[in-house]
Amino acid sequence: MWKSGQPYGTSCQARGSSWHNPDQWAAFRPDVIGSVAVGHEGGAYTVAMYCISEQAAREGERKQPPPQLKAVMEQMNQLMAGEPEFLDLRQPWLYSP
Repeated sequence: MWKSGQPYGTSCQARGSSWHNPDQWAAFRPDVIGSVAVGHEGGAYTVAMYCISEQAAREGERKQPPPQLKAVMEQMNQLMAGEPEFLDLRQPWLYSP
């Protein structure tokens, strides 16, 4: 999970930038099986990404993205107003009514 404690453009900008070409993202990071994005008051933004394993996530993080996805990632980085914080949630609590 990563979270920006500082404003991240707007939630709409971040969400729009990150979800272009979902098939390309899935092919690039097959370890990611789902995600949740939340915009917070004041512009902070949190994304939780669920991966098949911590090892697969680390391997995926080391991969270089193809040019089109790299451009999207650079656009998202430009929206950030601070450094993101990365957290590994090894035993997340998931609740569904």
